[in-house]
Amino acid sequence: MRLFFVVLLVLLLANAAFATVLEEVPFNTLGHEDFIIEGTNQSNCTEIEFFNFSDLNNAINPVLSLHVEFLPIQSKDSQVTIFLNSQYKELAELRGTDFHDGWARVEVDNNELMEKNMLKVCGKTSQAVTGLQIKSDSLIGFYLKPDFRKENAFTLSVPEKSIKLGEEFEVKATLHNYGEVGTALLLKYRREELERETPETELVRGDTRLDAFVPKCSERDSNGACISPGEIEFSYFLRPEKAGQISLLPSIAEYTNIFGETEVIESDRPNIFVEEPEKKIRAFIRLEKGTYNAGESADFTLIVSNISTEPVPNVGVFLNAFGLEVVQGKRSETIELLQPKESIERSFKVTSNSSGKFDVGCKITYLEEELIESECLAAPIEFKEKSIDLGIVAGAFLFIVGAAVFIYIMSRKE
Repeated sequence: MRLFFVVLLVLLLANAAFATVLEEVPFNTLGHEDFIIEGTNQSNCTEIEFFNFSDLNNAINPVLSLHVEFLPIQSKDSQVTIFLNSQYKELAELRGTDFHDGWARVEVDNNELMEKNMLKVCGKTSQAVTGLQIKSDSLIGFYLKPDFRKENAFTLSVPEKSIKLGEEFEVKATLHNYGEVGTALLLKYRREELERETPETELVRGDTRLDAFVPKCSERDSNGACISPGEIEFSYFLRPEKAGQISLLPSIAEYTNIFGETEVIESDRPNIFVEEPEKKIRAFIRLEKGTYNAGESADFTLIVSNISTEPVPNVGVFLNAFGLEVVQGKRSETIELLQPKESIERSFKVTSNSSGKFDVGCKITYLEEELIESECLAAPIEFKEKSIDLGIVAGAFLFIVGAAVFIYIMSRKE
């Protein structure tokens, strides 16, 4: 076991190399001091001339490290804009909140550099930030390091076909390293703070948090461009919770860069289309009649049909008869198998001792790739108070009248 870990460590070290500083040129070594902008809503620029690294190729990564102090506070409404060569082509636009501990890192494309280069750094204060200092220890550096800058460096692959609602699908995340150095990193299927803010999908299973190592580029062309990047993959399964088009949240990778800072990379965000499921089971209620006296039993039949061309197993049937007493039939049942075009019937009796209108319905569930639920159309049943028989009323009335006449006649005789 110990030998295994030793061999693994040797392989990692051989493939990783180490992040290397080839050259760093601070602004103060080029004759520059701190550049200060003072006042509300003021802007100004400074220019820095520097020479390219003598042996620059596509395996080397130039990075501008800009050190800026914001006074009295650091705020997003302050701004630093960087221009490079080509009649000052904009390299980056940074807000105050883009600086961490006063530093911001800006990757520079090798193709933008010439033998002699001109960097223009412009600062703008605001209402909140009334002082801005571009520090002279800012620098341009040349490094061998991991490289995830390409547009397709971190991608999510999803099924090309549309997905049924509730059907789980695989998401495969692939990270490519075009740099000359491999690195350890932490892969996450999404940011923790978004975990509870994603009603569109539900995580089912898979790699949600993974410590891994992405190797360096293994092959370069004659110009030093990487043609065989280091690669690492992980996958997880999601289940859509709503129909329609969904844009997936990005996966992320975290690693420690050459400056000792935690750097976060986000993947792309592919779209998927989620279809409503095709319902295969239909159910309805057939009433014998719609009105009963309170206390009587109301008869009806629940009919469940498989309208598809495939057998459907484990069909759950649930009677909805709120406020009614079920005197015959089961409130819930599982039908083991319904063959194509097959129908089954279940007879029920319900009653109520009080008058009122009630809806009798049902819920049907069955398992496809996902649990499908449907409801049958509710059928109304009315229970009325018992009506008094008119014949009995008339008879009682005649009896009372006759009795009264008899009593009157007998009293006259006396």
